[in-house]
Amino acid sequence: QVMVSVALLAVTAVSVGNAVRLGYRAPGFALDELALATVEPQLSRVDAASALNSLQAARDRVRQLLGVTGATLASSLPVGAGTGNVSIAPVDQLDRRIGLKSVTVSSDYFTTIGLPVLEGRELSAEDRTHGDRTVVLSARAAEALFERRSVVGQAVTFTRQVYAGEPESPTYIARVVGV
Repeated sequence: QVMVSVALLAVTAVSVGNAVRLGYRAPGFALDELALATVEPQLSRVDAASALNSLQAARDRVRQLLGVTGATLASSLPVGAGTGNVSIAPVDQLDRRIGLKSVTVSSDYFTTIGLPVLEGRELSAEDRTHGDRTVVLSARAAEALFERRSVVGQAVTFTRQVYAGEPESPTYIARVVGV
């Protein structure tokens, strides 16, 4: 708990400094109402499932703190450009493949940071429980992939970068639930 508290304080200080250095460019959410923490589960030498369970438990404890209105998990800070290199294309138009930076997030991410979903919905805990692969696209990615077609409900192929020890790039089919 002490480590998480120290990490929260350190990341908040860095985030405020970064926000000031960025000048005022509205990111789409209120920076003055966020406290951010960075955790490196790889340093604890636990398997991915145990690390995720620990992070979810920490998030749930933070949600119970006085004055906290929401807490979520993400693979990178919301003011960052994403952490994973992926390519994505509509299932029926693989020639429209584009490269993106991705951010893996937990349910309630958009509500927590105050970023509106323009079409459809945000991700939900049920998506993960039912094993559904779902994605929320940026407006720019939705336009590049689908032009003017309705995006919600469309299927996309999602290929992420290869990590050390993997024989090939994992490819998934995901359903777009929001923009």
